[in-house]
Amino acid sequence: MPGGDGFAVLEHIKGNPAWAIIPTVVLSSSIDPDDIRTSYLLGASSYHVKPSNFNELCDQLRILHDYWMTCRVPQVDASGMQIRTSSAGKLGERFVQPYQSKQERVWG
Repeated sequence: MPGGDGFAVLEHIKGNPAWAIIPTVVLSSSIDPDDIRTSYLLGASSYHVKPSNFNELCDQLRILHDYWMTCRVPQVDASGMQIRTSSAGKLGERFVQPYQSKQERVWG
């Protein structure tokens, strides 16, 4: 990847509050424990080692696809921005949403 690597991409995505919620799956040929640890420290949702066999890779990608298709994710509008929700009276009320200031949470 010119000018960066997967860690840089992961750090960029997770460093942007509007994108931090995006599930990130690392697919790497590295089995280095430090690479695995670093990926999770940077916010990876999962880390998978690519198989060397093409058919096994296709199987792995199908399994990952099927898994993520069963997950619930925040709703987004046509531009890809998360749709604002109200946590008032709910368990998540105490957490400030990345795109929402504390003032909006209290008064909005």
